[in-house]
Amino acid sequence: PFFITLPTTQIPKSSFSTSSRELHSILLREIEEEEEASSSYSGSLPTELSELHADISKNWTILEGISGIGGDSGPSGSGATVRMFRKQGGSNGGKIGGGFH
Repeated sequence: PFFITLPTTQIPKSSFSTSSRELHSILLREIEEEEEASSSYSGSLPTELSELHADISKNWTILEGISGIGGDSGPSGSGATVRMFRKQGGSNGGKIGGGFH
């Protein structure tokens, strides 16, 4: 991530309360949307995602919710980490993989 940090003297004091209210409103909306989505979750992936998962799985091994890396026991506690390893090795036989959170 790329961050720019400004000294608080360069940020108008009035923008804190307005920004805080806007952030609060955005976060509440996102939480409500997540709660609505989870209540309608039937335990299976939507068709589009299921097809994408099947297509990717042809060439990649997909590991989801890895313990200690964003898993329930990890620092984020979210279980939202996915690692992927290509089933066929690289040109020199090396493993090809990636991780996402």
